[in-house]
Amino acid sequence: MAGVTSLRMILAVLLGVDATNSALWAARIASAAAAHDAVVLGMVALRVAVTALQAVAAWLLVRRAPPAFALARAAFAGSAVLLVLELGARLAPSSIAPGLRYRYLAAYVLYSLACIRAVGWLERREQSA
Repeated sequence: MAGVTSLRMILAVLLGVDATNSALWAARIASAAAAHDAVVLGMVALRVAVTALQAVAAWLLVRRAPPAFALARAAFAGSAVLLVLELGARLAPSSIAPGLRYRYLAAYVLYSLACIRAVGWLERREQSA
């Protein structure tokens, strides 16, 4: 059972770190909002919504609340989809070198899929216990 608790905390920390990183990115873009078009500001608004979802999911995982699993899956998936739009479709500014964008994107999508799988495993383990 210690492994289940550890995995729950690891997932909560990953969501928290990602939410913090996303909030800092959104704040940096929003500070220069006048220099960006509506598409970029729309992406920032979506990122802020996903950031809030990540923070809530992290907190609910720590508190062992039942909706934590569904929200965590949605947060990991939503963040990956947004990153595909931000980096892959270049709908938002990025400091990542153009030659590294697709590698970074692939790594993040794989990370998100692994986390979604871990959330599913954790949910099954806790339901069977």
